Amino acid sequence: NFARSVVLENVLPSITCDRDPKCGWKHGLLVPPRANLKKNELLLVITRDIFSWLPKMHRQSYCFNEEKSLSFSDFIRSDYACQPNKKKNFTETATNIVRIRSRKYKNWLTRHPDYFNFNAKRKFCTRVHLRYESIIQDGQENTIGKILNGYGINKTSDFKPVRKHAS
Repeated sequence: NFARSVVLENVLPSITCDRDPKCGWKHGLLVPPRANLKKNELLLVITRDIFSWLPKMHRQSYCFNEEKSLSFSDFIRSDYACQPNKKKNFTETATNIVRIRSRKYKNWLTRHPDYFNFNAKRKFCTRVHLRYESIIQDGQENTIGKILNGYGINKTSDFKPVRKHAS
């Protein structure tokens, strides 16, 4: 949500910045062939350092069926079973939360042609991997602003950083 807010704040209204269903749920797995992006589409994959991500997930997860009373130590060692949506009968499972995270990161960052097959000359040119910590440490303009410039995305005249975001 943070990176999306920064992009929305700094692109012209004619640019669409949305969670496209062809790429799947942002916290789920990327399923082929949904990610065959067009040349004018850009997928930002934001990852977060595990040592800041785990406490955040313990405090505020997206699971509706999660046991909230687990200690942090028990949380990271427990079998992981998350029902991310009250309305859909779907549960993610893994031996622990770190394993499901690793599975998702490998999936979203894969170079397998079933997932990303843009063109023979510049494969993967419309997917950018950005670390959350880089946005915070190096600044929004030096990270997301450079990506927008590098891909020729029409921006507003002055870069506007987003001041409030969930950490």
